[in-house]
Amino acid sequence: MSVQERFRTPVQIPPAGDRIGYRTPVLMLGSCFTLNIGRRMQEYKFPVCLNPFGVLYNPLSILSGLQLLLNPRTFTPGDLIHHQGLWHSFFHHSSFSSPEREQCLKTINREMKQAASFLKKARFLFISWGTARVYRYKKTGQIVSNCHKLPHREFDHFLLTPEEIAAAWNGMLATLNSRFPEMAVVFTVSPIRHWKDGAHGNQVSKSALHWALHLIMQKNPGIHYFPSYEIMMDELRDYRFYEEDMLHLSHTSISFIWERFAETYIDKEAIEIMSQVEKIITACRHRPIHPESKEYRAFVQNTLKQLRTLQKKYPFIPLGQE
Repeated sequence: MSVQERFRTPVQIPPAGDRIGYRTPVLMLGSCFTLNIGRRMQEYKFPVCLNPFGVLYNPLSILSGLQLLLNPRTFTPGDLIHHQGLWHSFFHHSSFSSPEREQCLKTINREMKQAASFLKKARFLFISWGTARVYRYKKTGQIVSNCHKLPHREFDHFLLTPEEIAAAWNGMLATLNSRFPEMAVVFTVSPIRHWKDGAHGNQVSKSALHWALHLIMQKNPGIHYFPSYEIMMDELRDYRFYEEDMLHLSHTSISFIWERFAETYIDKEAIEIMSQVEKIITACRHRPIHPESKEYRAFVQNTLKQLRTLQKKYPFIPLGQE
């Protein structure tokens, strides 16, 4: 064992049988893990549908979102609430909220229609859970995806049991397997701590999620698990891998987890294409000090040539916006 290896405990990840290529539609739902990894995939131009309800944290709200994609409907004014000058949906993150009711509905219905269509062709579904603690709106009994800053007294706040989570998701997984037998389903637990629950409360919540996944995988042996939580807690167990708030992951740690994710799930051809796409993207993002110079014009022409060559070789990659 090298000196470097003695300073970390690498998490062993079994190689995935199914792999992601540039023609593999991937749907991602859930917490900040899907946001961080999904954005990386979007940057590399993979066909990804990322969080069509916005960031969701608890297993039952993510489940509700997936149920809506399986049985899509049109949201109407009756599905919204108005609070502090904004229209909100309890199925969605606050990024969908708007001071204009019609704009809120338009965004919700557009994203849901696109995601429902995407689900039918998806070959991978990644689910990221953040917390087992939920808020139930007293007026309707709905477990909400986001409280949208409504008064705490309007909700019941409680911890889901692993058995409750597993029972709900086992039914969903049976439905997915029946309707989309070729789709690989991958779960992960977000390593971001919910500190408002307290140190112990956060651990209890994360433990409930892990135990629920254990129960689910016992009943559904075809389900995959990606250990993002374990990578952060074991391989990167140092505060230098966190942002200044000491809770959210730093750019370095996100990049490290992305690399572990890519080596597990991205196929070899796509890895090679990614390096070419990255060169184009980096060149396109370059901001010159002297844009009128002869050297910069030559740089632009060379970049355009590379882009056209790559687009011709891989016409299925959407490089047009670059």
